[in-house]
Amino acid sequence: MNILIVNYHYVGSNSYPFPGVNGLTTEAFHSQIRLIKSKYQITCLSDLKSLQSGGNHCILTFDDGLKCHLANVLPVLISENVTGAFFISGQPLMEQTALVTHKLHYILANLHFSKLDGMLNEFLLQKGLSHLGQVEKKIVSRHYRYDNSVTARFKFIINYKLGPHMREEFVTGVYIEEFGDDGDFIDQWYMTESDISLMHKHGNTIGCHAYSHQPLATLGSSEILYELTATKDYLEKCLLQKVDSVSYPLGNKLAIDERVIRIADEVGYQIGLTMERGINTSLSNPLLLKRIDANDLQKFIP
Repeated sequence: MNILIVNYHYVGSNSYPFPGVNGLTTEAFHSQIRLIKSKYQITCLSDLKSLQSGGNHCILTFDDGLKCHLANVLPVLISENVTGAFFISGQPLMEQTALVTHKLHYILANLHFSKLDGMLNEFLLQKGLSHLGQVEKKIVSRHYRYDNSVTARFKFIINYKLGPHMREEFVTGVYIEEFGDDGDFIDQWYMTESDISLMHKHGNTIGCHAYSHQPLATLGSSEILYELTATKDYLEKCLLQKVDSVSYPLGNKLAIDERVIRIADEVGYQIGLTMERGINTSLSNPLLLKRIDANDLQKFIP
């Protein structure tokens, strides 16, 4: 049995002056779905554990609960008579505040990097944290394979070197200074509760993408517990059914540790998706399933 799980973020997003919002056009996405269908049977995530041995199966996943999934992904799935699994972060729904990671993407896409790099270095200097700017290039490139080395370093420092409060302070400070409050951003970027219900009514699986999109392994155990239960509880009330699948934010070895897996199991998750690249040949470890990024699809389907 071969189970290929392909992950998508931005599909059919607006164009921006600089790299930052990396994604596929709607046309490229549709072409990928046709290619996958020619090689694999596209399967619902909810049917994963009932698959018999043998065969080539593919599961389509979409992280972050983005508005473009409703506008650009759902029509393609309907036209191709397939479904996907959509993983929702709770903060935009429950607090009406944008996730730091998406504000960061928007900042990178709209500001020249030389300005941003200077702002980050000044921030680190003011906080007495200049040493955090020293990172190993190999480690950085491993985690941000689709960014140039300078952008990758910038993201790595923010996501892995700064703690959650410093990360929020820097990114939100830059966003407000350059673009104002994030009210319009939330309306334009995230699905609403009714949007998510509509996705579900079309046969798509709804899962959890934690609460605030932080690398969970960098948090304390009580914070991990909140991240893995707050969105789950909210979605279960919204959909009136159990939510038992989770996509771990960032999904790499720096973002997932034994505590994360243990807590995910304890609170009732049956399926956990990482971003370790590869094809799953068994379901022996269902809380640590491999996925590939859509940008790597050609490497797995020649």
